[in-house]
Amino acid sequence: MVAGTKEVGEYWIKHSPKLLKNEEQVIEYLPPHLAIHKLHLIVSKSSPDNNKQIAQFEAGLEAIIKNGSIAKVLKKHHFSDEYIKHYLKAFANNFES
Repeated sequence: MVAGTKEVGEYWIKHSPKLLKNEEQVIEYLPPHLAIHKLHLIVSKSSPDNNKQIAQFEAGLEAIIKNGSIAKVLKKHHFSDEYIKHYLKAFANNFES
């Protein structure tokens, strides 16, 4: 038994020689999540262009959400299709025009 995300589990299954030996093993993912962490963008208040940096980040995030490329970014970082759908829905709610 291992505690971790499904994505980390899938990574280790694909990249661990010991785990690759037994191709017939069944992996079961058990809910609930042990933890969900929120990430934050931190910009120094003393930076002379801190508001500009935050605005650029938010504009860039909004652009990739609206043009759909956020899904490619999440997929590239091994997010499951289930999580991608969840995040796309959450992003859509935050950036509706």
